[in-house]
Amino acid sequence: PLTAAGAPYGRIGLPFAWSNVRLHATGASTLRARLTPTASGGYRIAAVDGAGDPVITVDTLAVRTVTAAQLRGAGTVREAMFEVRWVAQTPPAAASQPPGTPVRRWEPPVDDTAAGARTAARHALAEIQKWLTTESGQLAFVTRGAVPADGPVTNPAHAAVWGLVRSAQHEHPDRFLLVDTDGTSDVDAALASGEEQVAVRGTRRFVPRLASATAPDREPLQLTPGGTVLITGGTGTLGALLAEHLVTTYGVRRLLLTGRRGPDAPGAAQLRHNLAALGASATIAACDTADSDQVANLIAAVPAEYPVTAVFHAAGILDDALVTDLDESRLDAVLRPKVDGAWCLHEHTRHLDLDAFVLYSSA
Repeated sequence: PLTAAGAPYGRIGLPFAWSNVRLHATGASTLRARLTPTASGGYRIAAVDGAGDPVITVDTLAVRTVTAAQLRGAGTVREAMFEVRWVAQTPPAAASQPPGTPVRRWEPPVDDTAAGARTAARHALAEIQKWLTTESGQLAFVTRGAVPADGPVTNPAHAAVWGLVRSAQHEHPDRFLLVDTDGTSDVDAALASGEEQVAVRGTRRFVPRLASATAPDREPLQLTPGGTVLITGGTGTLGALLAEHLVTTYGVRRLLLTGRRGPDAPGAAQLRHNLAALGASATIAACDTADSDQVANLIAAVPAEYPVTAVFHAAGILDDALVTDLDESRLDAVLRPKVDGAWCLHEHTRHLDLDAFVLYSSA
């Protein structure tokens, strides 16, 4: 209903103008909203809660049309890619931790395997949920080698804890802290820094900051001609897009695409046809990449004259939830294909001379 005739990208309205807004109730945790076009070109909004009782109504929501020229910003091209950089921080002269603020520490178990990542994440989730329901103040998660501050990540299991706690920090501000160390760091000073996320390396302290992304300082990816490129989750949306990209941009001619349903996945036959039309041969196989035996059999079945020369791990399961609604089964369901899958692929391709081993993950 928002698409205007003749406007290929629809209509974007900014800013909003409201009239006759009526709030009928508060405290609803779920809203269902209905937008109804009005004769004046605006919209009427009626929102109800899960039981169908009215929460808010808006007689008119008017929007101002933005043209394509305005969106282009007078022809100015703006870089829109950003990245997190760990920058050195000069320690403050005095501790900035508010007086009397209790901070308790928790350190995850040390085990850098896939099983260790799941164990650490489960324990961290339990600590987060217990802290939110029974404690006040702040809980500090102290890890080792979990972030790329002044060097690479050395403990993937603790990196998983960082991912989970970062989400908890967004959902529950001022309740959780993250401190990553190298084993020789002053954790007390990091906790007193006033930062929610800190990495300490010896006497140096690093904090994450958002910055414009820069092109990586390395040679462009070169894929061995005649090799087989393995894409897990290859019949999914991301995997299919990646397969076509590798064929058209990098000249890949042999692909091994995996998924839980293999050739029975929706759109698999059409994907194979599309890739063939681009000049590539695609084998589509059913494989649970978190199952070590299945991955071993998958790799062993690749013809010796066309060995696997690159791995792109795009398989995954989505199960979004707030940290208070997560449980171990939901956490494991998401971590298994992503983390265990990466570990199995690592184990069964480490003997190969790979051009690339690329892991897809969420932002």
